[in-house]
Amino acid sequence: MIHLDREPVVGTISHEEDPAGPDNIAVMPEGTAWGRVLREVAQTLVLAIFLAFVLRFFLIDTYLIDGPSMEPSLHQGERLLVNKITYHLRRPVPGEVVVFGEPGRDNRSLVKRVVAVEGQTLEIRQGRVILDGDVLEEEYIINPGNDSLPPQRIPAGSVFVLGDNRANSWDSRYFGSVPIRDIRGMAMLVFWPPDSFHRVLESPGSVSQPPTGEGLSVTVPLPAG
Repeated sequence: MIHLDREPVVGTISHEEDPAGPDNIAVMPEGTAWGRVLREVAQTLVLAIFLAFVLRFFLIDTYLIDGPSMEPSLHQGERLLVNKITYHLRRPVPGEVVVFGEPGRDNRSLVKRVVAVEGQTLEIRQGRVILDGDVLEEEYIINPGNDSLPPQRIPAGSVFVLGDNRANSWDSRYFGSVPIRDIRGMAMLVFWPPDSFHRVLESPGSVSQPPTGEGLSVTVPLPAG
């Protein structure tokens, strides 16, 4: 039981035990000071390594662009920073640039642009992408090629991807839609070389009514290389 009417105990310091004056100033040995500095540096390095590990394996990744399939958006030799967490929170949307495991070669990654998602009907007519009956106006491409594909509905849990350099890209025209589970992340920015530093912006494009009277060829030539 605690008695509230008891007088508080006041601590006292004996002058004999703690004499005042300049002669009583404590001095830390030099070796102890250096030891503390080294310990703090070691703790900082361990924390930095831990954070780098978390970022590298759970949040972001880096890739080297090898090939011209995404020109002019991405170029040979550029290094790409990829966000690994976004697609655990939501699904990809058209226009986003994604990195995924190449079908049949999971040890190799490809980078392409999402042009259609599940439920949409995609057709390619002489290089022009048609989504749900409307032509997709793609400002980010300079070489659409002249390929054609018959209409196909994108299956659930998948996306249809194309390279921005259509005449020289290995993409969904050849291996089909990509399961979302195989996507490794969304491209965020080019960080190397320094003069190429830029964000990889979403480019969803726009749609317009397709021209009439055009023939449809289902032959898709394999890109060179």
